[in-house]
Amino acid sequence: MELFDALPAPLRTAINDAGFEFVPRFAARLLARGVSVDRAAEIIRETDLRLMRKGCAA
Repeated sequence: MELFDALPAPLRTAINDAGFEFVPRFAARLLARGVSVDRAAEIIRETDLRLMRKGCAA
C-alpha cells in the first residue's frame, strides 16, 4: 500500500479505474525506466482495455 500511495495521482487514478487488477509495482517499473507519468497512465489504460476485450478480467 505504501508504494501505491507514493505514486503520482494520475497513476493511482489509472490503477483504480482499471477493470484488471494492476499492482503498483508495474507503474513503479515504468517510471524507473524513464517513462513519463502521463505515458505510464496511458499504458495502464491501454493495457486494461486490451485485457478487458480478451475477457481476462475477473
